[in-house]
Amino acid sequence: MNPQITEEEVRLWEAHLALALTTALEKLGVPPQAVQVERSTLVDVVARFLKDKKRLQYFHGIDELSRENRAGYISYWFARLHPIQLLAEGHSGLNDVVAAIIGFATVDIVSPKPLYPVLKELVYGLRYRTLTAPALVMIFRLLQERASGD
Repeated sequence: MNPQITEEEVRLWEAHLALALTTALEKLGVPPQAVQVERSTLVDVVARFLKDKKRLQYFHGIDELSRENRAGYISYWFARLHPIQLLAEGHSGLNDVVAAIIGFATVDIVSPKPLYPVLKELVYGLRYRTLTAPALVMIFRLLQERASGD
């Protein structure tokens, strides 16, 4: 299996991820001058996500990934590859927190405040790489169901 990823797909997902990243940094109150986003690393996050997406579609016959799948795989690669470079002190672990916030936003959890204890554990798992992408998918699915009351 050799999934073909088009440049258009990469550009589309890169723009989506860049917007989510900007929104997450604003929510955290991190000024733009405090960080530098490495575009090549962000593109690598997108490429790895798209490769996983194609693999899941091919082997599992899925037409389109669920929000939980997108949240899990994007968060995993974002936390793993660390596209944010810190230019100022005081934001250690920022990539992991942003990865979690992007995951929450992807499953439409606007405010994770009621889930703060879970958020702390999620960030810990992302930071110390104890969570796999499929485990993150399951976590985001459960959190989304809890938040929506299903």
